[in-house]
Amino acid sequence: MKKLLIFIVLIICLMLSVILFWIKTGSKEVVNSGERVELNSTLEEQEAILDKVVMIKDGKIFNEDIIDNFIEAKKTDGMELNIIDEDKNICIRYVAPTEPQSGENGYDIGDGSFATRKKIFGYYILYKDGEEYEFTDIEHSVARYISDDKVVLYFDAPLIEYIEIPEICKYDLDSSKYSKNFEIKFFQVESTRIEEVFDYGEYKVKTFQGDVQIIINDKTYSLEEALSSKVITPDDILEQAKLDSKYGYCYGGAYNDGGSIEYCYYSTQPEYRYTILKLNTLDGENDLIIGKEGHILDSYNYNNK
Repeated sequence: MKKLLIFIVLIICLMLSVILFWIKTGSKEVVNSGERVELNSTLEEQEAILDKVVMIKDGKIFNEDIIDNFIEAKKTDGMELNIIDEDKNICIRYVAPTEPQSGENGYDIGDGSFATRKKIFGYYILYKDGEEYEFTDIEHSVARYISDDKVVLYFDAPLIEYIEIPEICKYDLDSSKYSKNFEIKFFQVESTRIEEVFDYGEYKVKTFQGDVQIIINDKTYSLEEALSSKVITPDDILEQAKLDSKYGYCYGGAYNDGGSIEYCYYSTQPEYRYTILKLNTLDGENDLIIGKEGHILDSYNYNNK
C-alpha cells in the first residue's frame, strides 16, 4: 500500500510539472498580417500580446475595445486589427495612399481602375480563412450592425450594391459593450414648427416637426417630463446616439460648420424614424434638436431664421 501511495504521488508531481512547463513556455497562436505565428515565450509576454488581439469564443467577444480603437484611429500605414475567432485567424491591415490626391476636392481618380483608387485613397487588406481580399478606403469602411442578437463586423460600402455583404466576423450582442437604456419615439406633424422643450443651461433642447416620447423602464414620458423630472438628461440622449451609431442602429455624421453632429435613425416603424441633431456652430449655437427623419440641419436652419 505504501509503495502504491508513493507511486501515485510521483505521478501527480510529474503531471503538475508538465502543466507548469506548458503554462510558462507553451505556444500561443496570434495573427500577424493574416499568418499564424507560433510564440514560445513567457506567460507575461503571451498575455501582453493577447491584450492586443480580439478574441471570440463560443460567440462571446473579449477585448472589443480594440475594434473601437481601430475604427476610430487616425489611419497609419500598416495599422492592423487582429482577431482570433474560435480556430480562425483574421487580420485587417491598412495600406496608406502612395500617390497624392489631385483635382477638384481631391477626387481625380485618373482611369478609375481599382489599382489607381488603391494608390490614391489607400486600401484595406482582409486576411480570412486563408484568403486575401482588398477594399478601397474611398468606398469602404469597417463598421458594425446588429441582426438577430448578433453584432456583425463587416466592410460597409453605402455606394456599392453588394450581392453578399463582406462579413468579417460576428459575436453575441449580450457579450458586447452595447446597451440600450431608453427608447425614443417620434411622431411627425405636418407643420414645420420648432418647439423649445427644455432649457438645460449649456444648450436648449428642441423638437422640429414633431413630438417626442421617452420610454424608460416600460414607463412613457413626454420629452419635457423626462427632462424636468431628471429621469434622463440631454447628455444621456447624446451618449446613447453615439453608442447607437457605433453599432449601426443609426448613422452619425459631422458637419464643417463648427462640429454639428447628426444621428439619423431609420426603421420600418414610422415612430422610430427620426434624427438627433447636436448643434455646435461657429456662431456658438449648442442646441439639441430631435426632428424628422433624414438630414435636417439645412431645413432646421431655414425654419429657425
